[in-house]
Amino acid sequence: MNLKKDSPIVYAFYALFGALVFVGTYHFSLNNKYKLCSFMPTIPIPGLLGLYLIHKYNSNLEGYIQSKFIFILNTFLFYVTLMLFYLRTKDLLLSTIIGIVQWLFISFLIFNY
Repeated sequence: MNLKKDSPIVYAFYALFGALVFVGTYHFSLNNKYKLCSFMPTIPIPGLLGLYLIHKYNSNLEGYIQSKFIFILNTFLFYVTLMLFYLRTKDLLLSTIIGIVQWLFISFLIFNY
């Protein structure tokens, strides 16, 4: 079977694959498996898939790696901000909002350089 790269079947496969991360995260959170729950969204498979696809379709590989690094650092900074504000205030919602605002601000700067 030779599928075109824009085939709905290809999109469905990737959607199902991505949904497994959400289902796994939900399952582990229900069963108090906090380490596995925190591990699920950090699995590098989606990043490696992006790297492979960028390479396969002859796109900007170096730009992808640099951007991925910057976005990972920004996400790390989000979690540091979230943790610091939560430890100080014990207010998860406020800490999350502050972290997201900071993440969005930095992401906006990254996309506009």
